[in-house]
Amino acid sequence: MKHSVKRFKNLEVCLKEMKKFIPNGEVIEKGKPFKQFGDIRPREIWANWLLCAVANYQIKSERFKICTDPSGGDGIIYDGIKKLSYPTEHILVSQRNNEQKDIATLILEHINKKQRKGKAYASGKTLIVFLNKAGGN
Repeated sequence: MKHSVKRFKNLEVCLKEMKKFIPNGEVIEKGKPFKQFGDIRPREIWANWLLCAVANYQIKSERFKICTDPSGGDGIIYDGIKKLSYPTEHILVSQRNNEQKDIATLILEHINKKQRKGKAYASGKTLIVFLNKAGGN
């Protein structure tokens, strides 16, 4: 089944749009969703961009692109050669307010919260974890 999605023409265009957010860690961490790009947050676009950039660099091609997710997820990484979609789901784990818990426990808590939304919500998605440790380490 085909769906209508928006996508950046290429990673260079995406990076040009993201340049205004990259230097500001607070916008990357807490920025509001982009209405014009399927309500994906700056950190979600940034993480998807990084994955595509690494993959494209490895294969020396612009094969992977970033798209919106019509089902409301956190974006799709699209393989233009194989015509495959890789929906993503993102979680942000911050240790700032939870210094008594170790990182692994915090990550598992976030994963469990996503899983409680139902099997259909999390199935078939690539989970991307953002880690924001206390003290910036």
